[in-house]
Amino acid sequence: MEGIVVENHGRLHLDASDVDQIEVRYTGVDGAERQWEPESLAGPILFEEVTYQFWADGTEHAPFVHHRDPHFTRDITLRPDRRSASGSFNLQRQVGTLAFVVTFGTTQIMIELEVVPTKIDYATDYQSLISEVASGARGLALAYMRSTHTGARHSSHRATEIEWLTALRQELEALQRALARVNAQPYRHLYREVRPTPNHKIRRLDSVARRAIMRGKGGGAVDEIDGIGPVRRTIDSVNAVTTLDTPEHRWLSLQVRQLHLQVQGVGAVLDKEARRSTSWIGERRKAERAELQHLADSLKRLQELDVLRHAQQAPQPSPPSLTLISAPGYRDAYRILTELRLGLAVEGEALKLQTKDIHDLYELWAFIEIVRIVAAHTGAHPDPTGLIRHHSGGLRIDLQAGTLSEIPIAGEPRSFTVAYNRVYPGQTGDQKPDIVVRVRESNAPDLILVLDAKYRVDATDEFRARYGAPGPPIDAINALHRYRDAIVIRDPGPTRPVVRCAALFPLTVEETPGFEDNSELYDALSQLGVGALPFLPGNVDLASAWIGGLLTLPIHELAWNGPPGPTVDQASATGTLSGEKTPT
Repeated sequence: MEGIVVENHGRLHLDASDVDQIEVRYTGVDGAERQWEPESLAGPILFEEVTYQFWADGTEHAPFVHHRDPHFTRDITLRPDRRSASGSFNLQRQVGTLAFVVTFGTTQIMIELEVVPTKIDYATDYQSLISEVASGARGLALAYMRSTHTGARHSSHRATEIEWLTALRQELEALQRALARVNAQPYRHLYREVRPTPNHKIRRLDSVARRAIMRGKGGGAVDEIDGIGPVRRTIDSVNAVTTLDTPEHRWLSLQVRQLHLQVQGVGAVLDKEARRSTSWIGERRKAERAELQHLADSLKRLQELDVLRHAQQAPQPSPPSLTLISAPGYRDAYRILTELRLGLAVEGEALKLQTKDIHDLYELWAFIEIVRIVAAHTGAHPDPTGLIRHHSGGLRIDLQAGTLSEIPIAGEPRSFTVAYNRVYPGQTGDQKPDIVVRVRESNAPDLILVLDAKYRVDATDEFRARYGAPGPPIDAINALHRYRDAIVIRDPGPTRPVVRCAALFPLTVEETPGFEDNSELYDALSQLGVGALPFLPGNVDLASAWIGGLLTLPIHELAWNGPPGPTVDQASATGTLSGEKTPT
């Protein structure tokens, strides 16, 4: 009998043709060994940064472990001669769903592990991180689409999926108006067809009618017509006919159908997530599904318009016609359909969140949230143009960990740039803070706020006793002091532009009360210009208030970067500094 054991913690899912021949056991946290039945919902859970032991053996075939990440199987040793495999694995900071395959000859066993974080709640905070990163990325794509037209509408509110779908609904209303105008005043094409025609309706003889008269073809009685002779009551003739089946209507019909299918596809994904995650389906997700259903129903009704219903053939691959891009109604429908199609086909690393290093996920979310906070407090408009790339059928967001990303936020008289992974070369080495907010005002040097997103929390008794509340490890705070000292801009002259620094760390709402009153690291923000702030979805108020307060300060007050250094007074001429004697 084939056997697999995963010791300690783990949630398993098996999929094999001969599951009756597979035995699965795992050791729980209490040390007791338990039997795990295939397709059972009762199973253990893995945690980040924990080492687990893995063992598999077969009676007839040697096991082989397959996974796309070589680090996962690096410490698992295969022993074909003993028909076994054993070793350890540690997923470090990766959380989410991890799937791998164990094969015994021709038998494949799919194993699915659910890895959960230890520093935040998996059912709420982690799911919120994923949801807000994805919705924020789509919000950037939406802002990009709107910024490419003069009739754009900008919002400084959170670019959640709810607002994204609401914006699509608003665009759909404009599309309905445009297509209603097209349907009321359509551009028709003329084509000629041969069909039986009463002879009294023929005003000009064409070659087909002339041939029918000469041959006595047609139907009905024979009429004697002056100058022509005997003619059948109905004869074949060429008739000019108008049609709605035009290239423009075919293009519109195809785009509406494809958009409808895309919306249905998004809804199917949400339904799948709902079936898989019975423990966390929030009100936001339900509202998103309702918005998608409304959008799909509206698109379905648009397909019943005459101009779209009569366009039966697929459009030829050719540039859009002048009618489509310039005629009233047509041009608006063309623009809106193109925008909606691009907006629903958003790709990029920020949206590939099935299994991701939670540290990277936390940084991505923090960057997107800081952009929202800066825009909300300044009333300025983010411009994500530099992060957006067109690809076939949609948009791609170039936002990923380890790569420089910048979003300008225009304003008057002050403008801002929020940068992620910016590197500052220096004489003593490169400095790479996670997130920086550059403040630029005319006739003033650039000023920089450094925000380091640290997915680390020290809540030990020793840390609480020293600093009054949980916080990021103190080495993260020391790195901020280094940034403020080592980041130097040499144009137009050597200056240290970093004026404030904060480490953002994942403290939950339940742990935050009292942080303002008790935390030394919070007090240090005002005393030293360097400190720490809790930062998680639903717990951004302290950070938002701190950032907003700084960005609205007069530039000379914002330029304060901590207590002043020692000053040289008149006593220095006699060998003293600030009134103290200089040691000899």
